[in-house]
Amino acid sequence: MNLDPVLEGFLEEAGELLTDFEAALLELEGDPTNLETLNRIFRCAHTLKGNSGMLGMDAVAGFTHVLEDLLDRLRRREIGLSPPLMDMLLKSLDALKELLADARAGKFIDRAWHEQLLQEIQSFSGAAPAALESAPAPASETAETLYEIYFAPPLELMRRGLDPLQFLQALAEKGRLLQVTPDLGQLPPLGAMEVERCYLRWTIWLSSGRPKGELEACFDFL
Repeated sequence: MNLDPVLEGFLEEAGELLTDFEAALLELEGDPTNLETLNRIFRCAHTLKGNSGMLGMDAVAGFTHVLEDLLDRLRRREIGLSPPLMDMLLKSLDALKELLADARAGKFIDRAWHEQLLQEIQSFSGAAPAALESAPAPASETAETLYEIYFAPPLELMRRGLDPLQFLQALAEKGRLLQVTPDLGQLPPLGAMEVERCYLRWTIWLSSGRPKGELEACFDFL
């Protein structure tokens, strides 16, 4: 089967993300309190969610969105890692592999166990916060930093099926967009414009308590 180059690129990167996700889960079994490993797992899910959402793969994006919420609570020490939770994370990995296989085949198979698994994830995520006074959340994730971001997407962005506004929306989920200023310097004369080319650039001021690497991950698919 000949796949669209954008889809092929997405699936290749998604496979690498799931490989890293699985390796990090195995490391987490041996060291359940390792924050670096938890952050690594979260970044894998977050990047997969953002990339699939930008390509309109709602099944993958919806599943990873629910999973990301749980992983965020886990890395913030709001819930503790338990054997049932670890088992659920491994089942989530299997579900994501199936969803990506569906995307490669160009079809969606409605599997009842995926919906049951989502309900299980949500039940863990809604659990009462665990008391972990010995492991407070890092200060870098609670104090806000003001970031100035210059976003200069490639001219061929929209021809690749991507929307620059989706990248801005992904940033908005990470903090407060204080100012977004377009740079019109690349705009050609009206008669020379091509509707599928992205001529705009943006300067963005974002106030966020998220780590810098998490913000950079919003642009990974570029």
